[in-house]
Order: sequence, then C-alpha cells, then structure tokens
Amino acid sequence: MQEITGSTQDKTFSTNRLLKRSDTPFVGNFKSYGGLRTEGWKKESLDGKPLVSVVTVVRNDVANIEKTILSVLNQTYSNVEYVVIDGNSTDGTLEVIKKYAKYIDLWVSEPDEGLFYAFNKGVDLVTGEWVQILNCGDFLYNNTVFADIFEGKKIDVDGLYGSAACYVNGRMAIVEAHEDLYEKAWQGMRLIHETLFVKAEIIKKFKFDTKYKVSGDGDFVLKCVSKGYKFRKVNVVVFETGPQGYSAKHWRLARKENWLIARSYYPGLKTDLFNLQGWVYDEVFRVFKRIMSAVGVYDFLKKYYRRYWGDKIMREKYHYMVVDEKNKN
Repeated sequence: MQEITGSTQDKTFSTNRLLKRSDTPFVGNFKSYGGLRTEGWKKESLDGKPLVSVVTVVRNDVANIEKTILSVLNQTYSNVEYVVIDGNSTDGTLEVIKKYAKYIDLWVSEPDEGLFYAFNKGVDLVTGEWVQILNCGDFLYNNTVFADIFEGKKIDVDGLYGSAACYVNGRMAIVEAHEDLYEKAWQGMRLIHETLFVKAEIIKKFKFDTKYKVSGDGDFVLKCVSKGYKFRKVNVVVFETGPQGYSAKHWRLARKENWLIARSYYPGLKTDLFNLQGWVYDEVFRVFKRIMSAVGVYDFLKKYYRRYWGDKIMREKYHYMVVDEKNKN
C-alpha cells in the first residue's frame, strides 16, 4: 500500500502518512464520535511496519490531553492508529480532541461506567496488529518510541514492554523494566501497563475485568502470563508519567485488588505474605507521615532520607537512573 497522493489529508503526523480508502465509512452507536474512519479512511499492517493501535481514555483532563495526543501524533513511525475514548468531558477536553479530529482515527465521547469499561471500549474499536493503552496525562517518551520497537523488526512474541520515566525520590528517573515477568509473577504485575504493546487478538480475547476499579491492568497481565503468553522486554523507554496516577490516589483499594488478583493466579503462602508485608508497610508509613507532619519535622526527615539513604535503596529496588533532561530526545 502506497502513501496517498493528491489528497487534502495532512501527512505531517504519524496517523496520516499511510491511509487507504474504505468502502464504507465507520458508523457507530455512540452519543458523539468522529475521526478519520468516519470520513472513509482506514489502515492496515505492512511487511516490517505493523499497524500499532494506541488507545487513550480521558475524562475532564483538559490540562493534559493535548500533550498526550501530540506525543502520539509526533511519532516518526508512520503506521499508527489512534483511538481516543472520552467519558463525556465537560471541561474543554472534548474541544481539544475535536481540534485534532482529522488526525485521530476514531474518537468517542459519552458517559461510561469507569476506567476499564473505557479501556475495553477502545480495544473493541482498534483495527491494528499491536495495541498500547496510553492514559491521558502520560506521554510517549520521545518521537522514535514506535520506530525503535517496530520498524523493520521481526517479532515472535505476544507482547513487548519497555522502561518508563517516573518520579522517584522527587526526581525524574528511568525505571528499568524487569527482565523476567514469570519467575516472580506471584508478586503481581512486574511492568507498567503503558509500556506494554500486546497482540490485538489477545487483548480483544481477554480484555480488562471491570469488577476491578484500580488494578484491572494487573489482572490482564497476570492472566496472560499465567496462560503462557510470551512477553519480551525491549531496551526502549516507552513513556513518561504525568501527575500522580489513579492507583496511587486509591492505594488501599489498589493493595486489596492486587492481593486478590495475585491469589487468583498464584495462590499460596508466599503470595499472601508478600502482599501483607506491602500493605502493612503502607499503613505504617502513612501513620508515621501524619505524626511527623503534625510535629513539623516530616519535610526535614524526607530531605535527609533522600540525601543519605533513599537514592541507594530506591536504585536497588527499581534499577533506575536519574534523567538528564538535556540529553533527552
């Protein structure tokens, strides 16, 4: 399939470089929707250039949606499908999405029943070979992420995952992905879901269990791992985290769901002890933080810890290196 010629479509962005006319424009049963597919455009995988589908879900995040969108559109890789699921935003988010409608393959805006319902809606709508879920407020790390992973590569596994740029000890750091997801799978999901690219047929088959409010992504990954699907680490920093995530804000619920998920696939005493230890640590730390804050010494202790112990401890735990922003692409 050749790039389109003689078209008014702008080829500046990753989603507009390889387009083909569809016999029938997309028609859906949604409150509000639009995008390239509704105008009669489609895409397909090519040799050495598989179609990579990205799903972003959002509700009322006008401050971050444009940066997330542009991190996808500005990829140098030229075979990208982008689906945006909006949960009936009222703060101007939808207006930003519509601003980029001629570069987004499909956007949908309507009320939904929660995060993982929205994930599943997006998964149902993608047509690519590989699927990534990129939350609003998170951003692809640089413009060559997709090209570095997929361009001309022979891929013989079911999923690929990389590293992430996250805030650790108050500094942006590259957190290295675990080499092996299987040996310690009983500890839970050992990757960050935004770094994961999974074959479309797998994610469409299993989807996300909507009984979970925070950890449906962990359930999906452990389900795949426990069933023997093969995921491989790639030496690529995939994305950069934005503001504090939903699971961090609802940490107690996340702990509960993570424990239940781990037990459902890897039941046993070591699974229970590992999750109990993590839960007790979180509870004790938060009590300590409240007491130290009340007496006005928490900030001092935090600075002291980070300066003398924190960096060493966290490096051993997360295998990270501090980002030099000047050298970031």
